[in-house]
Order: sequence, then structure tokens, then C-alpha cells
Amino acid sequence: MGQVNSNSAATNALDAKEKIRYQEFVKNYQFLRRIKDPRYGDISILQDKFTKELVALREIISKSTKDFDKDMSSLRARYKISHPNIVKVLGYTSKSEDHLCASVHKILMIVEYLDNDLEKEISLKKNQNNYYKEEQLWYLAENIIKALSLLQKNSISHEDLKPSSIFISKMGVYKIAQHNIATSSIPAYHQRLSGVADSRTYLSPELLENLQRYELRPKHNPWKSDVFSFGMTLLHAASLTSCDRLYDWNNQTIDFEELGEKLASLRPRYSENFQDFVQTMLEVADELRPDFIALEGKLQTASDPTKKLNPTPGHSPAKARRNETSQDVPEDAFEDINSYRPVSQTKAKVIFILFFIL
Repeated sequence: MGQVNSNSAATNALDAKEKIRYQEFVKNYQFLRRIKDPRYGDISILQDKFTKELVALREIISKSTKDFDKDMSSLRARYKISHPNIVKVLGYTSKSEDHLCASVHKILMIVEYLDNDLEKEISLKKNQNNYYKEEQLWYLAENIIKALSLLQKNSISHEDLKPSSIFISKMGVYKIAQHNIATSSIPAYHQRLSGVADSRTYLSPELLENLQRYELRPKHNPWKSDVFSFGMTLLHAASLTSCDRLYDWNNQTIDFEELGEKLASLRPRYSENFQDFVQTMLEVADELRPDFIALEGKLQTASDPTKKLNPTPGHSPAKARRNETSQDVPEDAFEDINSYRPVSQTKAKVIFILFFIL
């Protein structure tokens, strides 16, 4: 009996310590609302009491103590990565909760919250028939490529590049978020593999080949695949029309003839240097396509209209055809918000498998 009381007292003391640490973590913020954001996932929107800036409070639930230790180790390493074009992780902490016979480990993060993104900006420009000026597209390319080059140097890939995953600050700075840190989406490849067909995905040709074989662990260079995805994103922005129709998802292929025509449509508005730069990112063969570190090296020459960009040697079908209410943050800020829409049994099976490999 004495042992039970002792254990209970220890548990209560631990809970009290966790509560104090949580309150200390959020003391400078006021809770505004809970939302399900398509980019950030299930979050609580907080407001800094001093700067009035909005931030997102995210929660990651680890499946086991081993996963928790791995997640924390990854977070500590990524937290040190700082770049003006990467969404900031402002702080993090962890807490444990006992449920029946198991303990649940949670990681709480406060990250920079940016409401605007490239997809919204493109949509606005399209409605106004207001095409980007070339210098604006170079600015976009420079912002994102430099950020992704830094991530590549830290062995981190993005895996879901598209207009909606590129954030825009109030100052007009373009930013990307580290996968599974500031955002909660699963990689674009696994979205398609699991049958999620209502989300835009700009996959590379080599990932489509993996998709044809239903590979759970695709064999490819993730940074070169990301370069292709960003090339599609730049093409989407420059043309103000999506690249969705270029993809045949029934056969997991890209219509390269139509891709060539879409590239050719850039001629009246943009320089040959810009067209060649986008083309470089859309090389069909990944061995001819640069990664972000190499692409960053091409930026200065490519964006200078007085210099001619030397395209990657080799044949590309696309190029050949082209030449033809406020309150304190509650402790239960995440309760009842981790709801997911139902999926079919077939999709559920694949998602169940993915759960153990991601």
C-alpha cells in the first residue's frame, strides 16, 4: 500500500513538473484558435504577447520511446539550421503522458506561421492577368534554391515541392519548411502511393517509374527529384497555369510533348537564360539534371542577362520539342483536433504499411 502511494506521489510530482515546463514554454504567447491547416496540419494559432506576431504550435506524437529519442535527436540537429528562406522553429519542448499501460511521448514546437503561399499569389495574379516579371521569378528561384542547397548540405530533402508548400512572409520573402518539422504532410510520392489523389504532386520521371512498380522505398536521388519538382513549380508560376494536366496518373507518366509546348509558351515574356534555367531543372534523365548545390552555382550566371547559361549537355525530349478571441494557452490545446478523414480500405492498407516505414 505504501509503495502504491509512493508511486502515485512520484507521478503527481512529475505531472506538476511537466505542467510548469509547459506553462513556461508558452508564457509569452496567447492562444487564439485551433485550426487544421493544409500545410501545417493540426495546429493551435498563438500570438506573441509582445510582437503580436502569429505563430503555430505543433505537436508530434512519437510511437515509442525509441522513436521519441530519434525524433528529438533529429529536431535538435534541424533546430540549429538557420536560413532566412527556411521557416523558423522558434522553440520546442517535450512532455510524457500516461495512458493505461503505456506512456505517450509528445514533442511540442512553436514555429513561424505564414498564412500566404505561392499558390495563393499565383491565383491572384492569374485573376488579374498579371504575369510575373522575370526579375520576380529569379528572386523566387534564388530564395528557394539557396534554402534547399543548405538543406542538401545537411542531407535533408524536401520531397513535396509545389506552389502551396512555398510560404511567403509579410515582407515578400519566399520560404520553405523542413519536412515533418514545420509541416506535417507526408512525402508527395507516398501520397500518390497511398492513393491520395486530391493533392497536387509534381513528381520527377524517376519517381513515376518507382510508382509504376509500387516501390515502398523509391530508388532515386531525392535532391534531383526535388529539383524537377521545383522546375515544375517555376513553370507553373511563369505560365500562371498548373502543370497538373502534364501528368497521366493512370499510367504514371508525363506528357513530354505538352511539357515542351508549355516551355515554349514562355518565349514571348522571358529571356532565353530563364527558359534554359527552367529547362535545366526539367531534364528527363536525372544524371543530366543538377542537384541544388550545383544549381546554386548556376544562379549568378543564369540570372545575368549579359551572360549565356550553358545548359546541361544531353538530349531532353522537352527541350527538343521546345526548339520546336485571445486567451492564455490551455494545456489541452491539442485535444480533439487530431481527426483524420476516412479513407477506403485499399488506401488504409497502404497507409498502414507506410506508417511503419516513414
